Amino acid sequence: MASRYVVEHLNHLGSVAEVCREIGVAAWLDAQQPDNRQYVSVGTATVALVLNGLGFSNRRLYLVPQFVADKPVEHLLGPGIMAQDLNDDCLGRTLDWLYAHDVTRLFAGLALQALRARRAFGVEVERLHADTTSFSVHGQYAQEGAAKATTTAQAADVLLAGGEEDEASKPAVIEVTYGYSRDHREDLKQWMLALVTSGEGVPQFLHPSTAMPAISGPCWRR
Repeated sequence: MASRYVVEHLNHLGSVAEVCREIGVAAWLDAQQPDNRQYVSVGTATVALVLNGLGFSNRRLYLVPQFVADKPVEHLLGPGIMAQDLNDDCLGRTLDWLYAHDVTRLFAGLALQALRARRAFGVEVERLHADTTSFSVHGQYAQEGAAKATTTAQAADVLLAGGEEDEASKPAVIEVTYGYSRDHREDLKQWMLALVTSGEGVPQFLHPSTAMPAISGPCWRR
C-alpha cells in the first residue's frame, strides 16, 4: 500500500525564504515591471535563484527542478508553484531581466527595503565587514570599448541616499578579463564582486568590478 505521507526537506531554506518575504524581495522586483507575464514572476524566480545559490550553486540551470524536487516549493515560493516550473527557460529569462535592469541598481532598491527591515529587526551596523570574491567565466568577451572602471557603486550610493542619479553616476560596463585567480584558473577570464555586510552578516552594499591584475614576478612570503 502506497504511503499517504510525503517527506520534504526544508533545511535552512525556510529561514531564507521568510526573510526574503518579510523584506519584500519578490514584491518589490515585480513592481519594477508590473506587466511581466511570466507564470513564475521575476521576483519569485529571483528568490528561487537565491535559494538555489545556497545549496546548488555549481550546477546547471536545467537541474534546478531536481534540486527543489524534495523541497516544499509552495511553502517557500508561494501557492501553485511546482518544482518543474523552475526550469531553465524561466530562470534564464529572469537572469536576462535582471541584467537588463542593472543588478546593482536593483540591489540598491532592495537595500532600501532591507533598511526598513533592519530598523524593524534591530540589526546593528556599528561594525561592517567587507570582502571580495571572483567569478570565473567561459566564452568570448570583447575587450575593445569596455570600461576598466565602473561608476555603478556611485549610482548605488546616490539611490541609497534617496537622490537621483546624474550623468556621472550612471553605471558603466566592467571588463571581464584575465587576472589573479584564487581558484588557480588563470586560463579563465573573470570578474569580481565586493560585498559589505553588518557584523551579523546582513548585506549592506554590493559592487561588481574588473578582476585584479595577475601577480607577476617572484612572490615573497614571511
